[in-house]
Amino acid sequence: LDVEYIESYKKWKRHKDTIKDRVILAARDNEKPGPLIFPSPMLILDDMSHTAIYADPNFTKLMLRHRHIFGIGISVMMLLQTFKAGAQRAIRQNVKQYLIFPTSSQSALRDIYEGVAAHVTYDTFIALTKKAWDGNPHNFLTVNKLAPPEEMFRKNLNEFLIVKRE
Repeated sequence: LDVEYIESYKKWKRHKDTIKDRVILAARDNEKPGPLIFPSPMLILDDMSHTAIYADPNFTKLMLRHRHIFGIGISVMMLLQTFKAGAQRAIRQNVKQYLIFPTSSQSALRDIYEGVAAHVTYDTFIALTKKAWDGNPHNFLTVNKLAPPEEMFRKNLNEFLIVKRE
């Protein structure tokens, strides 16, 4: 196991290794171990917007502190049919990435715009959605609120949609 090797290596570096540690290290010629990679858990919540889970204070706490759980964090993906009614404001404000699929509801688009696209005008946001959704009913607009403004919008996950400064 890598954990065992790393611990043996640390003891060897401090001159506190045992014969067992030396045997473990000899199998890899005492090479310096690489970083230990931990799993990255993800919680996916699909169509839970009108259930009690979003009103539960423990769920809100999870959404606000998810990066610190178990020392490695947990990613949370919420699949919502309605933006404002789908999740509490405190939760929506903590979301860093949005995948916005086609909708014909202008009021829903206005709500989404107000929640995620403060860096552009409403007309620019609508143009971005049209460009992202063009050509395939399964296309989506990605909004990455952690990215610099020039990399904030994408068609699907891979094609940047460049916005001229307004």
